[in-house]
Amino acid sequence: MTINKFIKICSKKETPVGEFAKDIVENGDFPYIQSDEEVLELLEKRASLLGQTKHFITFKKNFLDQGN
Repeated sequence: MTINKFIKICSKKETPVGEFAKDIVENGDFPYIQSDEEVLELLEKRASLLGQTKHFITFKKNFLDQGN
């Protein structure tokens, strides 16, 4: 599963990770054409700036646990 599909799936959940993903989806300037690795790097930086590192770590773990 691509990171972009994972983001869309997570954004429908009512959890802290879902809220994190929802923020990504609602951000109109999010670069969906980058590789999964590049997207994860961008999300890590963005999460750090917004004080959401804990949610990013859980999000990334869940993504990687999907076999990515």
